[in-house]
Amino acid sequence: MYKLKELRQKLGLSQKEFAEKLGIEYQNYNKYELGKNEPSIETMIKIADYYGISLDYLCDRKTNNTIATNLLSSEQNYIIKKVMSFDEKKLNKIIGYIDNLEEKDN
Repeated sequence: MYKLKELRQKLGLSQKEFAEKLGIEYQNYNKYELGKNEPSIETMIKIADYYGISLDYLCDRKTNNTIATNLLSSEQNYIIKKVMSFDEKKLNKIIGYIDNLEEKDN
């Protein structure tokens, strides 16, 4: 299930060792790898955090890297639409400007 087995084996851990690190029962973890049970979201977060990966990666979920523009302010949407139309030269100028703003704030 997911990438659990692959990730665990890369670290050279047994199922029992990894289950102990997560603070869960070995039998439960074994069932997760076999696809017999689904881990809770809390357990999924523990696993992702342990490996330093996203839940999308852990679940082998392919994303299209889109921005949920409905969650942005009108100003943020405006900026994104403008930037999307810029050529490379203008993008580099914008990056330089943003970098300068950040440096002034620090």
